[in-house]
Amino acid sequence: MTANLTIMPTTDTEPSPETCPEEPSALSAPEPQPSAGGRPALPVSVRILLYFAGWLLLLVGLLGLALPGLQGILTLVLGAAVLSLTSETIHRWMQRIFRPWPAAWQRFERFRDRLHHSLKRFHM
Repeated sequence: MTANLTIMPTTDTEPSPETCPEEPSALSAPEPQPSAGGRPALPVSVRILLYFAGWLLLLVGLLGLALPGLQGILTLVLGAAVLSLTSETIHRWMQRIFRPWPAAWQRFERFRDRLHHSLKRFHM
């Protein structure tokens, strides 16, 4: 058995741009990917802060349901609105909950948009 091996001559020249696709630079910062809502994604540090603030508001809302003087439902909705900025799953869940009340859903979305717009300045 004989094998036919073809040896290709090597050149010391750089490959031309037509033959080599351009690779992204390792030093360039990754561009923020838009979220499912079409908004640019918030930085990780802001999302972590929103995540903890949202859960804190939800816990205060649960306490508000049992304790007098605290607005339980309002704080729960506020906490869900903050968490919906960090998670599209929570956003879809809130959309299903508010389906019977379209006016309330519009207010929820306006609040969420205003909050996202004010947090966008932290985007670097």
